[in-house]
Amino acid sequence: MSKYWREEGEFQAEFTKMTEELMPAMGAADTFAGEVIRAVNRLYYEAFNNGWGNNVSGAWHYLKQVLRPEAGEFGVDLDKALAAIKPYVNMNRGGVDTPDRVNDALDALCTIAVKWAQANPERAAEDNEVDMLDLSDKDNYGRYDDEDDEDDWY
Repeated sequence: MSKYWREEGEFQAEFTKMTEELMPAMGAADTFAGEVIRAVNRLYYEAFNNGWGNNVSGAWHYLKQVLRPEAGEFGVDLDKALAAIKPYVNMNRGGVDTPDRVNDALDALCTIAVKWAQANPERAAEDNEVDMLDLSDKDNYGRYDDEDDEDDWY
């Protein structure tokens, strides 16, 4: 299981503080840093609470888009982390165990998120105009991450 999920991550205090202060209870975050933290938390929650049962591709795409330009500066391989997670973000199966390499990738994303926010305080504090859900791929049922599926179940 992931170090950050067990609250033992390298930058645990910073990650927890950012989550508590920047991530809204629902909806898109006001700042880039808030949406980055929201995206990482969405992937974590999906892995450890839902077993990859939902489409979380929007979170994956958001992190790839926002963190990629500076990721190489932080000593963590963003591309490797995203590649390890990619097969799981749109599974819609649930109950899937998360292998160690994906746990490591989720930890790497937490580390990158904190280091990115610390290294880019002006950018991190900028107004966020993108809801990660808007970047979602269609799932294997033809829905996007933000579509309500209540009407599909009878």
